[in-house]
Amino acid sequence: MYFSIFVNPIDFYMRLCLLSSLVLTIMLLSCSGPSKNKVTEELVSTTTNDLPKMTVLTPDRTHINLSQLKGKAILILFQPDCDHCQREAREIRQHLDEFKDYSLYFISSDQLPSIEAFGKSYDLLGHGNVKFASTTVDDVIKNFGPIPAPSVYIYSDQKLVKKFNGEVAIETILQAI
Repeated sequence: MYFSIFVNPIDFYMRLCLLSSLVLTIMLLSCSGPSKNKVTEELVSTTTNDLPKMTVLTPDRTHINLSQLKGKAILILFQPDCDHCQREAREIRQHLDEFKDYSLYFISSDQLPSIEAFGKSYDLLGHGNVKFASTTVDDVIKNFGPIPAPSVYIYSDQKLVKKFNGEVAIETILQAI
């Protein structure tokens, strides 16, 4: 019988692979902890603002970045020639006092002169908490998807509270605020 001081090469290779796998697993587990927390923190910080990431243009040529709005805001996406939008604007004007804690942004993809004329027609221009602005159809679709006019989005502290796509009764909107 022959006794060798050398280890069987196959046995040695299997032990080496097992040991390498164990060391690699320990390294991965110890390294993945902090980065997992960083990813979670990044996701939380990017989801805290529900406001659309778009800039609108007011009739006085001021640019407003909607994602930076603070407090309570209502975005009303409309078209000046839409009869549903006209009814909703009339109803909002009749209940404007009930919206005193909100900034109202009437936003359309139409031309600024048409948007401003709409505001005048429904006696909404000149009220401190009411603004009119234009944007592009692409920005609306990118931020809201294909939506009907009018559509109302209610926000509080950059969080979406309620949305209404299509004409909705003023009582329903008032209940949501």
